[in-house]
Amino acid sequence: MGRGIRRSDLDQRGLPGVSVLTTEFRDAFAKQCAAIGFEGASRYVPHPMQNCTTAELHRLAEDSFESILASLTASAGQACASVSGA
Repeated sequence: MGRGIRRSDLDQRGLPGVSVLTTEFRDAFAKQCAAIGFEGASRYVPHPMQNCTTAELHRLAEDSFESILASLTASAGQACASVSGA
C-alpha cells in the first residue's frame, strides 16, 4: 500500500487498481488487508528488485503486464481472489 495515493482512495472513486508487490511482502500485505477489511487485486513480482539492471526491470514489467492488466479488468470477485492467490 505504500506511499502516494492509497488503493482505498482509488477504490472509493471507482477507479480500478492492482497492488504490485514483491514476493517478500505477500504475508504482510495479506495481514494488512485483513486488518483493514480491504479486498482487492494484487500481483507479485520476484524479490529483490533493488539490484536489477534497467533491462531486467523492463523485462519484469513486460512479463507482469498481462497479469496486471487482467486484474484491472476482472470482475470484483475475480480480482479479490488474487490477494490470497497468484
